[in-house]
Amino acid sequence: MAGCESPNQQWQVLGIWFTTENMIYDKPEFFSHIVSERHHVRSKCFEILPGIGEIWAVYKNWSARWTCHDFKTCKFDIVEIREQRENSTMVWPLRQVPEVKSVFMPEQDDGTGSGTYKVPASAYILFSHKIPAIRLTDECGGKLKVFWELDPASLPILLT
Repeated sequence: MAGCESPNQQWQVLGIWFTTENMIYDKPEFFSHIVSERHHVRSKCFEILPGIGEIWAVYKNWSARWTCHDFKTCKFDIVEIREQRENSTMVWPLRQVPEVKSVFMPEQDDGTGSGTYKVPASAYILFSHKIPAIRLTDECGGKLKVFWELDPASLPILLT
């Protein structure tokens, strides 16, 4: 994956990994959590894309003109992946519960589904990284069953 060695270098690839040889990762320290991939047999390419029910950080106001400096100072939205289609992914924005760093709840919905939005496949570069999370269930008598507890170490420093 393209790195950011100089301040003028632009980001090139996100979510697509290319290999030049066969590699085996058999130690857990290579990944912080389980990832799902789609392998392209003819090329040595693996796509790591969001899956339904996963929580992801999404770049806010991303631009193809961003430099490495922009990536260091950008803000993020946190979303739950709700639906996958061939050419898009439906996401539901989450917001941080006040005074609790790692607990997030769905944005309010007026009953029309207006809380969700579509990310077209052409914009998958907006997905920064998966955030390990568990859905809360019986806490507070079940009142938190739609809330998520996210891995604090995986949360971006700059949220919206």
